[in-house]
Amino acid sequence: MQDSGINKINNMQGHPVKLLLVCPKFPVGYLSFHHLSSITRETTALMPPLGLLTIAGISPPDWEIRIIDEGVEVLSDQDIEWANIVGVTSMIVQCNAAVRVAHRARALGKPTIIGGPHVTSEPAVYNDEFDVLICNEGEITYRRFLEDYSTGSVVPLYVTEEKADLNKTEIPRFDLVRWPQRYLQFGIQFSRGCPYECEFCNVTGMLGHKMRTRTADAFLQGLDAILASGYRSPFGGVPAPIFVVDDNFIAPRQKTIELCKMLAQWNQKNGLPFFYHTQLSIDLAKKEDLLAHLQMAKFNAAFIGFETVSEESLEHTGKKQNLNVNTEEAVNKIQSYGIRVDGGFIVGFDTDKEDIFRRQAEFIEQIGVSSASLSMLTALPSSRMHKRLQQEGRLLYDRTLIDLSDDSDSKFNMWGIFNIVPKHFSVKSLMVGYSWLWSEVYSPKNYFKRVLKQVPRITPVKRNLRARLTRLKICLILFPSLSFKIILYFPFRFQYICAAIQVLFKFPNHIIPFCQLSMRGIHYLEFTRLEMVPWTKREIERLSKEEKKNASDKNNSFPMKKQGLV
Repeated sequence: MQDSGINKINNMQGHPVKLLLVCPKFPVGYLSFHHLSSITRETTALMPPLGLLTIAGISPPDWEIRIIDEGVEVLSDQDIEWANIVGVTSMIVQCNAAVRVAHRARALGKPTIIGGPHVTSEPAVYNDEFDVLICNEGEITYRRFLEDYSTGSVVPLYVTEEKADLNKTEIPRFDLVRWPQRYLQFGIQFSRGCPYECEFCNVTGMLGHKMRTRTADAFLQGLDAILASGYRSPFGGVPAPIFVVDDNFIAPRQKTIELCKMLAQWNQKNGLPFFYHTQLSIDLAKKEDLLAHLQMAKFNAAFIGFETVSEESLEHTGKKQNLNVNTEEAVNKIQSYGIRVDGGFIVGFDTDKEDIFRRQAEFIEQIGVSSASLSMLTALPSSRMHKRLQQEGRLLYDRTLIDLSDDSDSKFNMWGIFNIVPKHFSVKSLMVGYSWLWSEVYSPKNYFKRVLKQVPRITPVKRNLRARLTRLKICLILFPSLSFKIILYFPFRFQYICAAIQVLFKFPNHIIPFCQLSMRGIHYLEFTRLEMVPWTKREIERLSKEEKKNASDKNNSFPMKKQGLV
């Protein structure tokens, strides 16, 4: 089958190329934000597929390209029939959906190619499913595919150890986003790599330690392209969110400062169409020059991987930048510059004990982070942890398994399928604690308690006339509309009303972060109630049945052993 697909690609010379690029549907999850569809009346996804938009930018200008994102629209047979090559991207959690797309394409006689982070870390998963695997950084391997295509010599696998020069990367084709109004944000990249060595993370395994950056001019050209695509906030005149997707935006410190200076000028020139958020490390709190420049460039949120309250676990897993830090003070410092802090937290480290779930819940409440992503430890392919646990025989699965059953996507943890044998608990005990943690952190009472703790700590930026008008629009348009829909549709209306009254009377200057966190809360609270907690309970029930079966099998084997039958 693979040879047939490659032959079709190699025999296309002289024919116009129609390339269909597909982003498979993400499973329902913490970052899917699908519950916001109930108030936006649109199918909602987090952001357009930046990798596919970049591949489209690299493709020859005479190729006709369409992008289908299954998060916001249905992939039809007519879409597939239009193309003569179907390309797919995939993260681990999209692997089942990616293979479903490949099967549909092959059934209609179309050759298939796949790229993205998962095929880079586990190419064997896709060997029999796609005709061509394009691994590692597409700026290098996809170009090699194009070179081979031009000579009719395409091969099944493209890999490289080289790292791309980001200054030679074309601007992503944001003009190909068909439904910009259906996304909560747009993404753009400034740098790749991370200088740190966290054992559980696969970023350095794929992208390396050395920081590589675009020029500030190239970054701003990308913003120009987003602006030209028609992406705007649905609340007229309010800046729309842009996510700078870098794994650690502040790592190339001086270049980040230079970018922020130029970004501030770009914002002013273009009438402040966007505000920005990104991912960074907690040591930002010690770098006041960086904080000031981020504030000047209109960054208003940042995700930080706190991971755990346990210093023993931080030390063991190599997250040394989080050690010897007063986390609450650091969070307050960052938020004093108008930058809301969101956080990531993990349970199941080798040094975790039975009390870790309670300690994590207390830690999240103490530092007052409203948006807290909660994960069970997963050994990601390409991470040092995956290699170590494989050597110790502590992986439940050596590789990700494709499962096309109806409920397969519900098996994913935050970033992948849970795949480790915990050191100090059973899998069932870990799942019980994880279920409790979600219920505790995302009870409506506790969520809005954290919102009321966090909102006053986010110091409002000094506002010019335009910014004051923006705030007025939010107060007059977004806040009443959001309040009406929450009160009408959602079971946490009482907790929301109590929080809203306090913000209006005690912290009226903080209405913008309150609205942002309330909108996020719609998804977090409904996802916890309707999906996450029911899933964990089903898993606990399944694990209990397995325990009983294993115990029964063990007991039934005793008489046979006594008789020498086994």
